[in-house]
Amino acid sequence: MTPAVSAGGSTDTLPDFEPEAFNVLVEESSAAAAWGFATDFISMLPSRIDRVYAALAGGDDREEMITALSSLEVSSIMVGALRLSATAGRALADLTRAAHPSMLLSVRLRREAQQFVSAYASFHKASTQAA
Repeated sequence: MTPAVSAGGSTDTLPDFEPEAFNVLVEESSAAAAWGFATDFISMLPSRIDRVYAALAGGDDREEMITALSSLEVSSIMVGALRLSATAGRALADLTRAAHPSMLLSVRLRREAQQFVSAYASFHKASTQAA
């Protein structure tokens, strides 16, 4: 499910926003439903990342961390936030290897969320102007 990362494990080569992935959501639902899902996704991003941070800070709630990261990974890929999805997926993979993700994970997730929101906003603006 997670987008492919480079051989070195970096997600930096993935786009902040991938319109083709978003278009799959449009095709599987409708344009209105996809735009609505993306709007909800963006509004929920801060609380989703806060949830990951809280689970990391607590250190002992592995199930909560898995749930929070899984939710973020799946919903991110649905809206085309490939880099964000890959980062969440990589953290999940670390958990399955019994590694504990770094506290810097939430910083990276926040940065990637902001980059996605900016790229998505540009796409949305261009799409609505073209219509």
